Amino acid sequence: MAEQPSALDRYCIKQLDASLTGAPAPVVPAKPAKPSRQAPPVVSFRRPAHDDGIEVREESLRTVDAQQMYKLRCECGRSWFELVCPTIVHCPACHKAGLVTTRPTR
Repeated sequence: MAEQPSALDRYCIKQLDASLTGAPAPVVPAKPAKPSRQAPPVVSFRRPAHDDGIEVREESLRTVDAQQMYKLRCECGRSWFELVCPTIVHCPACHKAGLVTTRPTR
């Protein structure tokens, strides 16, 4: 079964489709600064009518470090996180040794 895209992914896809087809982008309501009973103001991301090209701009890029984390769960029910995937671990709750097996990601 395929994983369903999140709301943010669906929004980004709509924005990308709108930018590629030239259609007006979807209107996104802004978040209110404080709770009120009035409807929040509507923010529109629409292109001007005279813009028929592609906007090109240059930016400096930064490097971003990613770190993978593994969630381990013992048969006793205790779970914890590790930065490396060990072969054998000792459960912090029941103190028994366990062989680590991995499942394929979805």
